[in-house]
Amino acid sequence: MANPQIKAKLQSARLATDPAQDVKSRLKQCLESDAFNIGPHSQPNKTLSAAILILQRSLNGIRDKFQWGVGPDGVTPGMPRSPETGAYDEGTKAAVQWYKEFNGVRRSHQQRVDNIIGRMTISQIDNDLLASGPKPKPAPSPTPPPNPSAAGWTFGVPTLPLVVKRGDHQADKDDLSTVETDASATRKAHFIIGLMTHHNPPKGPSDYERIWKGFAGIGGINAADMAQFQIDNSSAPPRMEGDRVFGVADFWSTQMKKDKGFIRPHENLVGEITRVISEMADHQRKFADISVLRIGSQPSTLERHAVVIDFSFKNDKKRALGDAMAYGFGAIQGLRVNLIEFVGQPDGTYKGTLQYEVFDHYGADSHDWNDHGQAAQYLLQRGLVDGQDKTKYRPFVSKIVANVPFEGDVRMAIKHTTASQLQLSELRKALSYRARLLPGGRARV
Repeated sequence: MANPQIKAKLQSARLATDPAQDVKSRLKQCLESDAFNIGPHSQPNKTLSAAILILQRSLNGIRDKFQWGVGPDGVTPGMPRSPETGAYDEGTKAAVQWYKEFNGVRRSHQQRVDNIIGRMTISQIDNDLLASGPKPKPAPSPTPPPNPSAAGWTFGVPTLPLVVKRGDHQADKDDLSTVETDASATRKAHFIIGLMTHHNPPKGPSDYERIWKGFAGIGGINAADMAQFQIDNSSAPPRMEGDRVFGVADFWSTQMKKDKGFIRPHENLVGEITRVISEMADHQRKFADISVLRIGSQPSTLERHAVVIDFSFKNDKKRALGDAMAYGFGAIQGLRVNLIEFVGQPDGTYKGTLQYEVFDHYGADSHDWNDHGQAAQYLLQRGLVDGQDKTKYRPFVSKIVANVPFEGDVRMAIKHTTASQLQLSELRKALSYRARLLPGGRARV
């Protein structure tokens, strides 16, 4: 059976008209972009759970309509029923995988069917919801293997971008709070400010702003600009996709790519990607399927591989005064890594580009700080300074987007990354530079 054609729009009532508006939008995104595939990798939220529930009911309805619960002999088990829970659980994965195998839903380069609902799968579901009458089992659609007599390697490259890693805003949500939740933190903030400014204590909001900006400014003008943005910010609530987005040519993107807090985890990820491509490749037929890098299709080693990007003093005591990333970003609360480019060569070498989306909650939490700058930030953010404008000082989400090239060789388990070669001299200087650390040994996180 030929691959199902991807539809221009959903047409069935169950997917296109009946759901609530936010759920319709999420299903429409699944049809329009591989970046919004729905599967076990998807980060749970209310809208996604409602979309999954609709898909579960749709699959069960199709199963019953076409009598796919048992095989043609009436005895052999057929399509499993999906639990209607709104969670992408094992039963749902089994139902989706059976459905895709049954209908021949796979990209031409795929050697095996996955359990993800993507553009072709949701198109097939929509078509089956619209169809009427009996539907015989379609003939299988075997994927022709690469020609073993071919002169060199071939690479099965799926539609890009392909999501390799995702971890969205899992911690430190207290950073985004605008209310007092811990009276002891408030007392601590007043105590630290009083201790550090006893010769000239702050008398109003502008003095607290001065203390805060003075601290942030140790990281340079760009770090000071981050503080000024929060001082002026009156937007609420924060947008999880970023109130401030710094693109690939921005200062913060450039700064991040040469920071050891990014270089090390990036190189570790590239090493694991290179190893997976090599180990999962068919070396006899000289074929490598790059879709194995996609969340939901990954081998367990890549699935478990953690990408921990961090720029805080808390986790690196050797960071120095003036460190822009420590003062402007610190610890990171969210991350996505997308494969946006990939080109393989007949000799087995390849080059690609990973796009990082790094998220930070810019705000002061109720703990884990020991300086008067963050103490002033904490008080203003929560409206605890007499005479302040309580519509200002809103915390926000910032996002850095950085494109980083890598290269490898399918014939080798690991080949070096080129991601940071141009920055190695700067990194060595940073590592050898010895400067006095802040009291408390950290910047804003």
